[in-house]
Amino acid sequence: MGLDMYLYRGEIPKTNKMIIDEENLEEVSYWRKCNQLHTWFTINVDGVDNCTYSSVTLNHCIQLVDTCKLVLTNRSTEYSQEHLPTSPGFFYGDTSYDDYYYDVVEDTINLFETMIMQTNWDTEMLWYHPWW
Repeated sequence: MGLDMYLYRGEIPKTNKMIIDEENLEEVSYWRKCNQLHTWFTINVDGVDNCTYSSVTLNHCIQLVDTCKLVLTNRSTEYSQEHLPTSPGFFYGDTSYDDYYYDVVEDTINLFETMIMQTNWDTEMLWYHPWW
């Protein structure tokens, strides 16, 4: 068991309700026990720390990339704790600000810059989904 995190892309729901058609979602990323990202999504996307789907907008993607770039530029535990903090939890994994932490931050920049460019924001959206 552990914190498994998924990013999906799919069509924008045709109704006002954000009903998710799981069968038509494309998995575009998977993370394992990257609790700093889970914390960021919880704080900045929906404020709920549970195993639900959260819609991720273009603005969320830009904000996350900007935050990650600042964390890499100011590579210090104090700065990282303030702007992209880790979060302890029974299944959440390590909370150190070590090479693994910064590798995840760098990979996140690359992923979300790609998603920003490759997603048709008029017809598609992204969904974040944690599971533990």
